[in-house]
Amino acid sequence: MRILVISNLYPPFFVGGYELGCSDVVDSLRARGHEVTVLTSTYGCREPATDGHVRRLLRIEPFGPGWAPRRMLSKPSVYAVNGARTREAIRELRPHVLYQWNPAGISLAPALAARDLGIPVAYYVSDEWMMHWEHWPSPALRRGAQAALGHAFGVGSISMLDLGGAQFASRHLHQATTAAGRGEENCVVIPWGVDTRLFAYRPRRRGSPLRLLYAGQIGPHKGLHTAIQAVRLLADRLDVELTVAGGSIFPRYERQVRALADHPTTRDRVHFVGNVPRPRAAALHHEHDIFVFPSIWDEPFSLALLEAMAAGTVVVGTSTGGSGEVLAHEQTGLVFARSDAAGLAGAIARAAADETLCERLRKHARRTVQQQHELSAMIDRIEAALRQRVASAKSPLAAE
Repeated sequence: MRILVISNLYPPFFVGGYELGCSDVVDSLRARGHEVTVLTSTYGCREPATDGHVRRLLRIEPFGPGWAPRRMLSKPSVYAVNGARTREAIRELRPHVLYQWNPAGISLAPALAARDLGIPVAYYVSDEWMMHWEHWPSPALRRGAQAALGHAFGVGSISMLDLGGAQFASRHLHQATTAAGRGEENCVVIPWGVDTRLFAYRPRRRGSPLRLLYAGQIGPHKGLHTAIQAVRLLADRLDVELTVAGGSIFPRYERQVRALADHPTTRDRVHFVGNVPRPRAAALHHEHDIFVFPSIWDEPFSLALLEAMAAGTVVVGTSTGGSGEVLAHEQTGLVFARSDAAGLAGAIARAAADETLCERLRKHARRTVQQQHELSAMIDRIEAALRQRVASAKSPLAAE
C-alpha cells in the first residue's frame, strides 16, 4: 500500500510517547514493503524540510499555556496551508489511504483534503482529541456554521469526516469516545505494541542507590510532582534517586516541579535529563530499578509503561484509564492511588525490600507484553485495518 501518514509532531522532535509510537509503526510498515510517507509539521525545525520519507512542511499553531490569542490568530493560515500542502502530496504520491494521527495544532485540513479528493482516511487515536474536537452547542448551530467557520477561520468540524474504522489505543479510550457521541460501530481497538527485541529483558540491577525512573511528558496531568514528593518522604530511610526523562510544553509546571525538587532533601536526588533518543530508551530502563508512573489523569494507554514492563523494570504506578488494561496490582506491578505520594513511597519501599516480589512482577509483566503487546502483532492488525478501510471506502486507487 501507499500510505500518507499525517502527524502533528514526529521524532526526533517530540514531547510524548505517541510520536515515538507513530515512528515505530511507520518504520515497521516500511520494513514490510509499504510505501509510507510522513507529512508532519515544522515543529523543531527552523524552516520546512524533507528528509527521505519524512516531510516537515505543515504549519503548526503555537501551543502550551498562555498561547490562546496567538493560536486563534494562526488558525486560518494553518488550515489553508496544511490543506494545500496535503493536496499537493496526495496528487504527487497517489496514496491508497491517508493515515491520520494526532491533528492537534495542524487542524483537520489534511483529512478534509483527502476526503475532497476521494482518498479514504484512517485514524489512530491515542489520546482524547476525537471526543473533544470542536464541540458545538447544538447540531443545528453546527450544521449552519461549520462550512463558513471552517473555511473562514480554520475550524474544520470533525462532523464533516467519516470516522468509521478508527483505531483506538485502548478499550477505555474507545468507550469514552463512544460515550461522547464520536464512536463508530466498526471502529477497532489496537493497543500499542513494543519491540521486545529492542526492549530486551535484563537481570534486575542490584546496588545502591535505589534508582527510580520517570519517563514521559512533564505536565501536570502526568503527576511528576507526586513522584518528587515520594522521594522526599523516602529520603530518611532509603538511599534513593529519581531520574526524570522527558520534555515539556508546560513551562509553568516544569518550573514548579524543578522548584519542588530544589529542596535540601531532594536537591541531589532528582536529576532532569530531558528527552532521551529512541536508541537510548531501553538502556535507560536497564540502568534503573523501578519505573514510577504517577499519572493523575485517565491515561488513554501508555507506551512508556509497556516499554518498562518489557525491559524488566519493576513498575509502580496508577492504573487510571487505559493503564488498568495492562497494569494489575501485584501481578504486573504495584498500584497506588493517584496523587498519593505516601502510597507511592510505600510501594517503592515494599519493592526495595522484597526481591521475590520484584522477580514475580518483572516476569509476569514481560510475559504480558510478549503475549498481548508485541509490536509485530500490532502491525498485523494495523495492516488489516488499513486494507479494510481502503476496500470499504472504494478508493479510486484501490485497484492499483
